[in-house]
Amino acid sequence: MRVGNGYDVHAFEAGDHLMIGGQRIAFDKGFRAHSDGDVLLHAICDALLGAAGLGDIGRHFPDTDAAWKGADSRHLLQAVIALLASHGVEAIGRRDAPGVYVDGAKVAALGLRVRRGCTYHGLALNVDCDLGGFAGIDPCGLRGLAVTRTVDLGVEANGHALGEALLEQLARQLAAPAPLAIADQDH
Repeated sequence: MRVGNGYDVHAFEAGDHLMIGGQRIAFDKGFRAHSDGDVLLHAICDALLGAAGLGDIGRHFPDTDAAWKGADSRHLLQAVIALLASHGVEAIGRRDAPGVYVDGAKVAALGLRVRRGCTYHGLALNVDCDLGGFAGIDPCGLRGLAVTRTVDLGVEANGHALGEALLEQLARQLAAPAPLAIADQDH
């Protein structure tokens, strides 16, 4: 098992919003950054790249490259959706509950918590884990939200193989010109 650790820090500057976890949050300041400054998604990218021994996000998408100026960090979510599509599974994102969904069941999550000026965050793709722990909670605070695993969707790859493929999809999505289009739908 490989483990990656990621963190990202941006100073505040004049602005009217923050991007955190792909969500625009109204605020009287913004992040000083070359891209959109999404500290959550940048930290997740660093953790994934680090786990694969591929350096950090700055190595692959340097702030000296004009191609990444103002880049939308939501491409991470799109990378998970593309990874599943490469295995024949149609998935979508949702604005009301960040994550990836197949037939209404959550298969991947982006998590964020802000406490005392620090962000705590992560990315989880359910591969073949025990879903019993979800029985006692409401995922994303949504009562009755179903949770699934890639193995239950017919994806025959192990966690390591999916992690490697996710890194490849992430690189493709970060290079893509258009941001993620998240489906607006009721649950």
